[in-house]
Amino acid sequence: MLKGILSVILGVLLAREPGNIATYIGIVMGVWIIVSAFSGIKAAFALRYTGAPWVLMIVIDVIDILLGCVILYSPVLSSLSMTMALGFVLIAHSVFNIAYMLVVKKNAIDVENMIVEKLNSIQIGNANDSVEIEAEPVAEAEPAVEDEPAAEAEVEPEASEE
Repeated sequence: MLKGILSVILGVLLAREPGNIATYIGIVMGVWIIVSAFSGIKAAFALRYTGAPWVLMIVIDVIDILLGCVILYSPVLSSLSMTMALGFVLIAHSVFNIAYMLVVKKNAIDVENMIVEKLNSIQIGNANDSVEIEAEPVAEAEPAVEDEPAAEAEVEPEASEE
């Protein structure tokens, strides 16, 4: 709930005084990080008996408290630093995204080729099966047709002989 309140305060401050945005962002981010760290410490103590790495969580949250204090000490400089860090994060994210797309494209082509090969093998197999299926009934139907007139021919002469 406190994070939500801090978000509303940040929104109001940014809407009222956009010229002092660097100071407001620095102060709010510093307070936000500190409050979030204390919430994390509380959660770590609650997870103490569950087998979760609660000690590591506490160490990280103590580091966050120190970072929040540094940000509050110089909010304008911290805001500029956060802006630069955000720029580096966006560059890294974009590079990884491009690399990811290249890998997906390569794998998509490989998967498409594999699917085409499977479909071709299925069609070739079905074509061979259909030839065999068509050939078998035709082969059976012809002798049966030939046998019937021959059988009738034999029956008729016997009947005529009697």
